[in-house]
Amino acid sequence: MLPPLKTVAEIDEKELFAASYVKLARAQKFIDDLESELARYIASKPLSARFRHEENPATIHVQWTGITMLPGAIIGDAIHNLRTSLDLMASELARINKKSDSDVYFPFAATADKFEQVINSRNFDRAGEDAVLLLKSFAPYRGGNDRLRALHDLDIEDKHKALVPTGHTMNVKIEGSYNIDNLAENTLSLIGEDIHYTFPPNTVFGGDRIIETLKDLMQIVHGIVEAFAGLVRSRKPIA
Repeated sequence: MLPPLKTVAEIDEKELFAASYVKLARAQKFIDDLESELARYIASKPLSARFRHEENPATIHVQWTGITMLPGAIIGDAIHNLRTSLDLMASELARINKKSDSDVYFPFAATADKFEQVINSRNFDRAGEDAVLLLKSFAPYRGGNDRLRALHDLDIEDKHKALVPTGHTMNVKIEGSYNIDNLAENTLSLIGEDIHYTFPPNTVFGGDRIIETLKDLMQIVHGIVEAFAGLVRSRKPIA
């Protein structure tokens, strides 16, 4: 089980992977902000129904107030902080191994057969042979750990266009009264609303619920940082 995440204020800048943990804490804050924004959106009653008795034939009109661009911006910030925490960890691993941290990044590859090449081109080999071996167990490439690889893809996509989520409603039911002799007395109300943010269909997580996906990615990245922290602590000091 992963240890609880500290807040930024609780992180000692001298502790192992402090910069990575700060980025994780910021990502968690953005996820919390996204949940709060969704709660605000739901409280605003974005769905409404009206019985139009004056029309022939009489009709039911349902109106849905769309979401703003704010959730998309929050999502992009959360993803970027998760992705950056891995790069900061990679740079620190190189420094711990008495190597230059210049142009050292956490490597992501398109496929498994290209991963070895990417490890070297991203200079992750400076982290040490044991770190490279641990890295390979996480398989950050398509066909390996697809969700981890998708984090990288989403971070790149957010740099070129906003990740605007889609507000999706399920199980919307309408109930009301109907008086055929006096249509003006008819009433309608919405019940059973289930509103959540989902990724647009043209993204790697197309259709998936965003908040749940971000929490899952948080667990993946947090687990990776913890695994490398354990590796470093198990090493003998470098003279």
